[in-house]
Amino acid sequence: MKKTGVARPQTSRKVYQRDWEPMIIDIVHLKQSFQNIKTQILFQKEETLLGAIQMNRIQYSEESVN
Repeated sequence: MKKTGVARPQTSRKVYQRDWEPMIIDIVHLKQSFQNIKTQILFQKEETLLGAIQMNRIQYSEESVN
């Protein structure tokens, strides 16, 4: 017995790619944006910690002088 089915047109793949590629590109951009935000947050945390350490050192050195 021969299976009968509807042949898919050749253009469907191109249409599919055209519809999805912008979404995929958007997802990649979102991912990069999140990565940038995460990096910025880490830098801010580092700067805050370094600032706190420096302040503690200054206070400690002032206390040791008195």
